[in-house]
Amino acid sequence: MRSTVHGYPRIGPRRELKRAIESYWKGATTARELDDVAAGLRRDAYTRLREAGVDDIPSNTFSYYDHVLDTAVMFDLVPSRLPSPARAEERDERLRRYFALARGVQGAPPLEMTKWFDTNYHYLVPELSPNTRPRLVDDKPVAEFREALDAGFRTRPVLLGPLTFLLSAKVADDAPEGWEPIELLDQLLDAYVRLLADLAAAGATEVQLAGALLQAAGRGGGTSLPPGVHLLRFDRSGGATGAQGVPGGGGRPRPGHRRGGVRGPGGRLRSGLHTVGRGCR
Repeated sequence: MRSTVHGYPRIGPRRELKRAIESYWKGATTARELDDVAAGLRRDAYTRLREAGVDDIPSNTFSYYDHVLDTAVMFDLVPSRLPSPARAEERDERLRRYFALARGVQGAPPLEMTKWFDTNYHYLVPELSPNTRPRLVDDKPVAEFREALDAGFRTRPVLLGPLTFLLSAKVADDAPEGWEPIELLDQLLDAYVRLLADLAAAGATEVQLAGALLQAAGRGGGTSLPPGVHLLRFDRSGGATGAQGVPGGGGRPRPGHRRGGVRGPGGRLRSGLHTVGRGCR
């Protein structure tokens, strides 16, 4: 039996990350110095987990602010009133724009914050509209996987599931009446497939797609999947297979499902949890 954990506290045993971010906000340190502190904290976390006997160590659980914000930035899902980090060439400017989404800039308020399901954790709420075009523009999960691998740790990258992300978002003010973020699912899945391919190319053999919404649906907690949404699972032998229902639901793939997969070293990349797709694209 192998052991694992969902993640590890980001802030550091002496609140090193908090102090480093505040120093950066004040202009006392550079983006490079902040990134160096973060890299050291990640490396220390992997070391502690290994020393504690954890077999499967997760990565991409680190964030400067919030994992939902990280996902929005990674796929360039940024409201037009705020500058997109993807359109900045220098690391320092990208980081400033990232924090602007959380803190706002003069004349442009930040993203709203709300509770993550029934927890005390608050996340930044993405604002989406038909004008939003999901595309992979950031390699954070891949970079942190490679960073860990170079340090001697083969990790399990953790990604926020696409359905949970979309249903945790809000409709932007410029969206037409009746439009819902779930309508971006097909486009977002295409971007996720690119990300999974990049992780496979980097050497990842297992990826966790964390879907808190799907877990809530599975517990019967009043959360249900939208009509037409099915579950997918990547495995080494069969590629993408699907079964309508909730995580862990059995059953054969529905007729017409296209079988595919993301090929990586030694076989197809498989996900530790499920991802989702409309019509199992």
